[in-house]
Amino acid sequence: MKFRPLKTINVIQLAVVLAILFNVGILLYFSAQTSMWDDEVNSYFLSTLPVSEMIDLMSGNFDEDAPGFNILEHGWQKIAHSNQFALRLMPFSLWLATLLGVGFLAYRLGGNPGLYWALIITALWPYHWIYPIALRWYSLAAALGVWNLYFFVKLLDSVSGDVDYSRYRRLLFGALVAVTGAALWYTVYSAPVLAAGELAALIFVSGWSPRKYWAWGLSWLGAVILYLPWLSTFLGQLGESTGTRFAWSNILSSLYVLWAGDFSIPTTFWISLPLLGAFVIVGVLALRYWSVSKIPLVVSVVILLGLLLFGVVEMKRLLIVTVFLSSAVGLAVAAAMREGPGPITRNLLITAGVLALIGFGGSFANMVSGTGWITYRWLDKINEAASYINSEHQDALILTNSNALAFYANDSIGIELAKYQGAIQLGSESKTKVWNTLLRTDPTYQPKMLEAISSSTEIVYAHHAFFTSAGSTGEMESVVRWLESMSFDSFVERQFTPIENGIEQFLDFPDHPGYRMTLIYLKKK
Repeated sequence: MKFRPLKTINVIQLAVVLAILFNVGILLYFSAQTSMWDDEVNSYFLSTLPVSEMIDLMSGNFDEDAPGFNILEHGWQKIAHSNQFALRLMPFSLWLATLLGVGFLAYRLGGNPGLYWALIITALWPYHWIYPIALRWYSLAAALGVWNLYFFVKLLDSVSGDVDYSRYRRLLFGALVAVTGAALWYTVYSAPVLAAGELAALIFVSGWSPRKYWAWGLSWLGAVILYLPWLSTFLGQLGESTGTRFAWSNILSSLYVLWAGDFSIPTTFWISLPLLGAFVIVGVLALRYWSVSKIPLVVSVVILLGLLLFGVVEMKRLLIVTVFLSSAVGLAVAAAMREGPGPITRNLLITAGVLALIGFGGSFANMVSGTGWITYRWLDKINEAASYINSEHQDALILTNSNALAFYANDSIGIELAKYQGAIQLGSESKTKVWNTLLRTDPTYQPKMLEAISSSTEIVYAHHAFFTSAGSTGEMESVVRWLESMSFDSFVERQFTPIENGIEQFLDFPDHPGYRMTLIYLKKK
């Protein structure tokens, strides 16, 4: 019996399936295993409120995001309740919709090879191994962004005259651009930068083509019309929601994690430098095969520059950028392979592949070991700390600087008492079991907090090592001294997840405890 070699196309198809399964498996694992972090819990709290109250809070700029994701989450939470894994299935599903959109976009611009390589690179990009399951708007924004760009490309097709599209199809694609554009704007305030990116792509793709400019302009005018109910709120909050984070440290850390992923934080150069090398090489290839990669490449660059200009670049906001970048790179690789690359291009592809595998392997090794990677958020054993408190100190009052601990204690009032004081009816805070220590200097809530402490004989203080002074060693010691002055004896009972390799880079405050979570038990003398 003779064995026939597998066809190249079958190997690539198998690689696509394996890459997506890897990505899906990693995301589902992290959905179940990693603790909810404060921004996720903030989003959870907002979504527990009646929609009218939620919108009132967000329109008052209590939260810098628009309410689109939280309205969607509000409905999902009626099914998922407070189950961490079930809650994260919603952003996970939105990420699957993003991958589907990448496939449609890449197929339209590069055929089957473009689809295969775009999906492989998107699925294996380390940046896409964890953020897509955050209970925040990141996956929703990525999905809406990539589908908006796909409908934009189809709209250009419909008015180009190269393909015989009916007027109905032109109206349909224009309406879809308007609807997804407005939905994105209701999700994140930086959505207009996508419109600017598409305009820039239109200039590079078509030059002066009045029909295409009219199609783009009317479609986004439709988005503005759909956004009118929130437009005045957006304009009023614009000064507060942009330009407040412009700092070189934020920009550099955001750009670093874009290519290196979270599994090289703190800076692990044997992972990040190979990935940077691969990133630079495929960037050169994307420019070399500009004819196929230009639309997603131009849009991603314009969005990134726009976010830099307005000072809102943070790691969480780059997911919509990276899916466009990975699509552009995949299209360029597919074009190079289809062309039959010469010696130089072939060597560049091999070098990029080897470097990417080194970075991929290192990221995976760090992920498996669970040490030496990522920032404070994902490794914090907040769920384990809450479980320990519930089993060992069921009757103790809980003090903490972490909203996330209240989530696992099923204390909906305690979750956001510190951040949304105005939303809590005075008197209802007496029902909470979890008090945020930031309130100990608040003139409104301090008396109620002191009343809760004085009526308790046992207290567990759970200190979370944040990236600001609220999570510092000094703050922890200050809270303990404050409680000891009220006749409580204290001792460190348990600590979770050591902070290894010294002070983590890209953090704003250097005075951190040695552990991410520290439980201090206090008993009245």
